[in-house]
Amino acid sequence: MISAYQILERIYHGFKETMPYVAVGWFPALVAFVLVPFAVYLPNQMDYDWNLLHVLPFMILAVVSFFLLFSLALFKQTWRTRIALAFFYFGIYLALSDLLAPVPLDLIEDPSVIDKVAEPIHLTIIEFALAVGVILCAIRIPSEFVLRIGPVAVLALLMVQILTVLTSIPTRTTIAYGGLSNTATASEKYTDKGSSPRGNIYQIVFDSFRTGEFLDIVNNSNLRGVFDGFTCFENNRSNYVESKLSYPSYMTGTLFDGRSYVRWLDLATKNGAVEHLHRYGYASWFYVPYVYLAHRNARSITIRRTKVQVSTGFVRICMLRITPSFLRHEFQWIGQKAIDMLRGSLHTSRGIAVTGRKSLKFPDLSQISLLREFIEDEARRPSYDQYVYVHVLLPHIPYNWDPCCRFVGNGSYIESAQCAVKLMEGFLAKLKELGRYNDSLIVIHSDHGWERSGSEREVYPPPEIPPNVADKISVTTRGYRSPDQLMERTQALLLIKPPNAVGDLKTSPVNTQLLDIPATVTDMVGITPIPGKGKSVFSLDPRSEREIHFFFGFRRINESGRQEVFGRQVKKLDVAHVSSNDRGKIWKIYPDMTVRSGDEGLLQGLVSGLRRQRDSGKE
Repeated sequence: MISAYQILERIYHGFKETMPYVAVGWFPALVAFVLVPFAVYLPNQMDYDWNLLHVLPFMILAVVSFFLLFSLALFKQTWRTRIALAFFYFGIYLALSDLLAPVPLDLIEDPSVIDKVAEPIHLTIIEFALAVGVILCAIRIPSEFVLRIGPVAVLALLMVQILTVLTSIPTRTTIAYGGLSNTATASEKYTDKGSSPRGNIYQIVFDSFRTGEFLDIVNNSNLRGVFDGFTCFENNRSNYVESKLSYPSYMTGTLFDGRSYVRWLDLATKNGAVEHLHRYGYASWFYVPYVYLAHRNARSITIRRTKVQVSTGFVRICMLRITPSFLRHEFQWIGQKAIDMLRGSLHTSRGIAVTGRKSLKFPDLSQISLLREFIEDEARRPSYDQYVYVHVLLPHIPYNWDPCCRFVGNGSYIESAQCAVKLMEGFLAKLKELGRYNDSLIVIHSDHGWERSGSEREVYPPPEIPPNVADKISVTTRGYRSPDQLMERTQALLLIKPPNAVGDLKTSPVNTQLLDIPATVTDMVGITPIPGKGKSVFSLDPRSEREIHFFFGFRRINESGRQEVFGRQVKKLDVAHVSSNDRGKIWKIYPDMTVRSGDEGLLQGLVSGLRRQRDSGKE
C-alpha cells in the first residue's frame, strides 16, 4: 500500500526531473505569447487605451502552454530531450527573426491597419540564414549544456519582461473601456452654480477636416441656412498636426512646454476647461473613440470603437511579427476572412447601410453609430447646464463613406467630408427640434487639417513658406511630409454659434487657432476665463497682427527610412518651432524644443514618490 507521502514524493521528484525540459521547451511560447505582445503593446499604450486586456489572451496561452509541457514526463528521456530542444531552438529562431527581420509596420500610420505589409526578399534571405544558423547550433551545442543553461536564460528573460512591464505601465488612473462611467454629477460635486439655467455647450470635433472643403460643400449644397447663427473662421489654424498633441492644446488653451506629455494630457483630462466648467455647475458628457479623449470627472463617458478592429488589429500585428516574411500575405488572407465573417454581423447590428463596392479596410462603423447615439441621447439629456463633447474620426482615413454616410470602403476624402457635414445637419436639426438650438453654445471644429494631393492643389494652393522656414521643417521632420503638406495639416475647421446668434453662416477673416477655444467658451457663457494662451475669437480685431505658433517633428523619418512616432518608437526628441504673423507674411524660427513623453511606470512612480517624501522631509 502506497502512502500519501510517497505519492507526493513521487510527484515532487517527477516535477523536479521534468521542470528543466518544461522551461527549455516553453521558450517559443515565451517569445510568441509574452515578449512579442508586450513589445507591441507597451510603446503604443495610448492607442490601446492603456487597456491590458489586449494582452490577456496571449498571457492565457502562455500559461496553458507551460502546463501542457508537463506532458513531456510521459515520454522517454531521449524523446523528452529532443522535443524540448526542438522547441527551444525554434524559440531562438522566432526571437532572432523578429529582431533581425522585423515586419515593416512602422511605415503604416494606423497600427490597426496592416493590409499593406510587404514580403521583401531580403527579409526571407535573412530568415533562411537564421534558420540554417540555428540548426547548426542545435547540432553542435551539447544538449546537456542547453538543459543546464536554458532554464536560467528563460527565467531571466521572463523576469526582465516583468520588470519592463512594471516600469512601463503608467500609474495614471484610467476609465473602464467601452461603457458608461456613472460618477457623481457636476451639480452634486460642485456648489458654485450659476443663479439661473444656462443653455448647453456642445463641442463637436471631427478629425482631419479642412476649412476649404467644408465651405465648398456648404456653398455647393446651399446649406448656409442650416448653420444658422454660425461663424466660420476661415483662417483658423491648429498648432499641432497630430491629434494627440492637438487635443490637450484645445482643451486647456496651453502649448506643450516639452517637459512631460503625460502630465500635459493629465491637465486636459483631469483639469483644463472641462474642470473649470464643472466648478460653475456644468455636467459633462463625453462620446469618444479613445479613453484618453475623456475627462475623468465626467458625468457620463461613452466609448465606442469597433472592438473587433482594435482587438484583431493587435492580434494580427503580434502574429505577423512571428510569421515568416514569405507567409505574411497568406496569414493576412486567413485573418481577413475571419474578420469578414464578423463584419456582416456588425453591419446588421449597427443598422448601417452597406453598398456593393468592395471594402479595402475594416470599416470603423462605430464612428457613425457614436454620433448617432449622441443624437439619440439628446432628448434624454437636460436642456441646460450641460457640456457635451463628441469626437468623431471623420473625414480621417480610411475613406469608407459616401456623401449619404453609407459604407463603400473605397471612397474619397471629399465623400467622407460630405458625410461629416450630413451628420452635422442631423445633429443641428435635432437641437432645433428639441428647442435647444438658440440658447446653446455650439463649437464644431477639427483637431487638425489634412494634406491635399493632385488636382486639389490647383484649387487650394498651399500657403507660401519662406525657404529658410521650409528648410528648418524639412531638417527636423527628415522628410516625413513636405513643409507645404504639414502647413496644410494646420488648416483646421472652426465653426462657432454663440447663444442666441441668428442669420445664415458667416465667414470671418480673423486669425484664430484651436488654442482659442477654451477662452471663447468661457467668454460666451460669461464665466471667469481659465489661464492660457488663447483669446476669445469674437474679441479679436481682424486688422491686428497675431503670432500663431506651430510645432513639427513629432513624426519623423529615421536614418533607416522608417517612421518614428513620439511616444512610441522614441520618448525624447527635438521638434521644430516656428510661427507666422499676419496670415503667413511674417515668419519666425525659434530654437528647437526638446520634448519628452514623460511616461512614469509603477516602479518609477514608487521611486519618485519616495524621493519626493525624502526631499520634503517626510518619513
